[in-house]
Amino acid sequence: MADAAPEDLPWLFLTPGVGWIYGKASRERLMDSGAFEDVSGWPPDDGPLAGLRDPERRITMLCANLTVLAVDDERAGDRKRLESWSDLFDPSWERGLAVRGNGKTFCETTLLTLEEHFGYDAMDKIRRSVGGFGHPAQMVKALSKPGPDTPPAATLPLFFARLLPPREGLRIVWPTEGAIASPVSLFVRKGAPGRVMKLARWLCQREVADLCSGVGLPSAMPGSPWTIAEGNKLLWIGWDSIRGQDLAGRLERLQVLFEGAGT
Repeated sequence: MADAAPEDLPWLFLTPGVGWIYGKASRERLMDSGAFEDVSGWPPDDGPLAGLRDPERRITMLCANLTVLAVDDERAGDRKRLESWSDLFDPSWERGLAVRGNGKTFCETTLLTLEEHFGYDAMDKIRRSVGGFGHPAQMVKALSKPGPDTPPAATLPLFFARLLPPREGLRIVWPTEGAIASPVSLFVRKGAPGRVMKLARWLCQREVADLCSGVGLPSAMPGSPWTIAEGNKLLWIGWDSIRGQDLAGRLERLQVLFEGAGT
């Protein structure tokens, strides 16, 4: 996609997270070219997720997938009590965390957002904390019925964390710095035919907003239900970083650093 001219790209596509697609080459075609536009019609500065909305109105941010921590305190033993992302820097959390990934690559939004907040030098401490990896569904299953090698904590999207069975000592942690906000972005190319615009506008309606918010993916639509407890912050990489840097280059460096973590 990074090598395609804007007119050769799909009329409409959805993409989760912040990663390769926001690298410099892709950004020039998807955003800087002006070939795509925000079709939501929502007031730009309205709603609790206004900060995630594209200020240049090239992209429609539909909702946010929020990454939190889940921890089994009984199995964590003498490790530092986990309340924040920075607690993972503590040496006691070495190999104590399962992270979304496959051992070779890891969640792009998580890596980029933590680096943005803590700096690159801190990421080696995060890497040392990784003791396992997998799809969020696999991590939910592992924490529900842990084996002897199951890490006592995991990064999980809120949607999956809510699937954990109630159990003494097993808790969802909303990190003090904030849950990592991974936007679900809708790209609609200018001049899209009517059938495409019909779908695009439906995706921006209250029906979809209510569905997203109801499963732990708070909608960016102004006036939609806000199901996040008051005081729970969000950790967002920010538009200055997206537009001011080549995220693909940053991500490549991070993936090299994390390759093999947890193995």
